Amino acid sequence: MSQPTLEQFQADALAFLEANAPRKEAEKKFVWGEGTDKVTMFEEKDRAAEKLDVAEACAWRQKKFDAGFGYIFGSEQYGGRDLPAAYSRVYDSLEAKYEIPNQSCFTIGLGMVAPTIVAHGSEIIIAAIECDIGNFVKLKYELLALGTFSGMIDGFASLG
Repeated sequence: MSQPTLEQFQADALAFLEANAPRKEAEKKFVWGEGTDKVTMFEEKDRAAEKLDVAEACAWRQKKFDAGFGYIFGSEQYGGRDLPAAYSRVYDSLEAKYEIPNQSCFTIGLGMVAPTIVAHGSEIIIAAIECDIGNFVKLKYELLALGTFSGMIDGFASLG
């Protein structure tokens, strides 16, 4: 696959985002005494709300991956587009302007676990996840939906 120009990539990413997510409202200028006093670092949610959040995040991540924006800088061998990191930064800066489901449930798995497996995993473990980060991501979504660490361990144990 030929590499698109950064401008073409940006136009494609913008078209995808415009078609699939609403734009965020412009931030209002800070004024003392106006707005919310909410200062929590971690939001307390019940299990049903968390499961809904994960399902929405999974649906967005799948749509993004299917459109070619899920693993922009990753190797084509592992389901990526093999584009320079600058392309990923462009996409991230555009996506930040849109209302998308909270993606924090993927921070460790996609930011640390998947790259570590790709960089240091044996061919056996990489083969076990079908040499496709997209499928690894899908497996992670399914394990997250189970909602427990033991569910993750059981899920990986079932890989063989």
